[in-house]
Amino acid sequence: MIRIVAPPGSEMTPKPITTLPTALTATAFVGIAWYLALELNVRLIFTFTRRSPYFWSCLICSWGIIAHNLSILLFNFNFWTDYSAVVITTVTWALYVVPQSVVLYSRLGIVAKSRASIRWVLVMIIFCAIIFGLGTVVLALIARHPSMTEKLGRINLIWDKVQVAGFFIEETIISIVYIRETRRYLNDSAPLTTNERGNTARRTLLQHLIYVNFFIICLDCSLIGLCYLGFFFLQGHYKAAVYAIKLRAEFTILNQLRASLVSVTRSVQSIEEYGTVEEVVETSSRYRASHPKCAECRRSHDSDIRMVSIQSQQIRVDTEIKVENGPGTFASCEK
Repeated sequence: MIRIVAPPGSEMTPKPITTLPTALTATAFVGIAWYLALELNVRLIFTFTRRSPYFWSCLICSWGIIAHNLSILLFNFNFWTDYSAVVITTVTWALYVVPQSVVLYSRLGIVAKSRASIRWVLVMIIFCAIIFGLGTVVLALIARHPSMTEKLGRINLIWDKVQVAGFFIEETIISIVYIRETRRYLNDSAPLTTNERGNTARRTLLQHLIYVNFFIICLDCSLIGLCYLGFFFLQGHYKAAVYAIKLRAEFTILNQLRASLVSVTRSVQSIEEYGTVEEVVETSSRYRASHPKCAECRRSHDSDIRMVSIQSQQIRVDTEIKVENGPGTFASCEK
């Protein structure tokens, strides 16, 4: 057992905290979370040229992970035991859990046809932030006050399990919607790429997206298992590490998606050499009307409609982000 040694001359008796293997495991999770969060900060600084909601949500989330890990490390090992530690630990928890959903929503907005089509996702995020985010903070600050621990301590533990499940369901729904929207986007952009290499790249991107999201869901399931089995000492450190891994994975997915969007943008631009997108589609519509039974005309017209759909999305390749072209190199996205 690891014990806190009393300072010379004090009457404090040694207090057992946890076993050595558990303490070492928690320390490993702290190291993983700090490394990924700090590395993400470096990438944010060198990758973003404009401060957007995605940038700020990633930044707040990463620094919330760092601060929360430090606070629970000091609290769990009895280096910081007064009520202020409870306040800081609770607030920093909210700083990295709630913005994670904003990161997912910002990424979803890139491939969605319009913001209106995913507005319900934003409503769900706000609802979860109020109920599971703000509600958890308020309950924890009240229940963990020395005068209220005996009365509300058990309720707080039950609610902790509820909020973990609530955020898991929310993030899983957003991931599923994102996979659906990405698949739709890749199908819509398929007519703009005529070579087999482009088709292979789209399939690879979608497969990678599914694998990464499946891995993230598995991490969330392991976190829920740890919580419901009562490993509360490890849960806080492991949760921060899981969210750091998820945040890093989201950043990788975003880079790959934006690289794909740049490719489609160039395809649209090459088509527009023959006129604006609207003019191309108008010509296509007139030609199809004059050949109503021609299957080739219908396919060509449908391809033009997809092109307009992509153009109306404004491709969502903002100049705020640079996309990695290769190891150690970056290229600015073009509209």
